[in-house]
Amino acid sequence: MQEDKPKRHRRTEEELLRDLEAKLAKLRDKAEARKQREQPMQKATAKLVKAVRKYAHDAQEAGRGDLALSAQAFAAGLERAAAQPPAEDRGRKARGGEQGAEQA
Repeated sequence: MQEDKPKRHRRTEEELLRDLEAKLAKLRDKAEARKQREQPMQKATAKLVKAVRKYAHDAQEAGRGDLALSAQAFAAGLERAAAQPPAEDRGRKARGGEQGAEQA
């Protein structure tokens, strides 16, 4: 007796092409992430975060949970900030010039 095997679905060329494009996009994202990790600032940030986390661990072992918590929060914020692309209009606006004279 022969068991009824489910029939195999042969993918169409469009399905194959869509799958390959998705794979290509994933590889491009991976290459971009690798390029970002290789930048000097990212390497320095990773070293700093590692040192801060070690400090947090040592502080916890020494019974200073308050310092450990502060260090962990700092490390998390630093990682989050380093992962975001820089914004052009961040920071304080410069005072002075014509705008400063109008306000006075």
